[in-house]
Amino acid sequence: MLRNMATIIKKELIESIRKYRLFILMAVFIFIGFMSPIGTKYLGEIMSMLLPEGYEIKVRQASEVEAYFQFFKNISQLGMVVFIVVSSGLMADEFEKKTIVCLLTKGVSRSKIIISKFIAGALELLFCYITAVIIFRYYTGVFWSNQVEIATLLYSNLIVFEYGLLILGLNIFLGTKFGTKLATVTSCIFINILQILMSIHPTIAKYLPVSLLSNCVYIVEQKKTVSDTVVAVVISMLITILLLVISIKAFKEKEIEQ
Repeated sequence: MLRNMATIIKKELIESIRKYRLFILMAVFIFIGFMSPIGTKYLGEIMSMLLPEGYEIKVRQASEVEAYFQFFKNISQLGMVVFIVVSSGLMADEFEKKTIVCLLTKGVSRSKIIISKFIAGALELLFCYITAVIIFRYYTGVFWSNQVEIATLLYSNLIVFEYGLLILGLNIFLGTKFGTKLATVTSCIFINILQILMSIHPTIAKYLPVSLLSNCVYIVEQKKTVSDTVVAVVISMLITILLLVISIKAFKEKEIEQ
């Protein structure tokens, strides 16, 4: 079992390099890691240089906390959107190009395929995310001496990564259900927008996984504690597991065209 899964994971990682998925995701996360602290530090000066003489614009004061705010905003708005797109083909591409038949004819179980795809996608996201955090942490150290504690850094990023795993599980389910990349991307973005609209209501927001993308900032600002995010984290984890379970069920019931 483990040998088959390791083979699929290796195949998926090679495919992500061959199709430039990993390079695209890595480039975006490296950009976020660089630009979040650098942009925070020098945005005011850049805007002053660009504006005509006599004009003034107010920008938020450059600080380490503000850099974290920019980092998480960029991750949630740019990083996660790109991840939705690059991970949408994990299952959808297999059906569109009918390459899934090759795996099934080799006797690989459908449940192993789903789990292996999830692990491969998670490894890609983890690698890119850690790279971004290392770059970001280096520059916040240069500019502000890293006043934010390591524990705060780790937890705030961990809950964002958890939301990334939820997106991954959702894309695998949608790709299995619809079998097309366009339907997968569209549906995933729609579900995320729906969550954002629902989070307008404070009583509902704390239960929604998407709240993790804002709670990470509140953790750094010390406006919220770990206990304030536990419910959303647990719900996010349970939904991710549920998505994998129903993906396996849907895949087993799906008729594969030769």
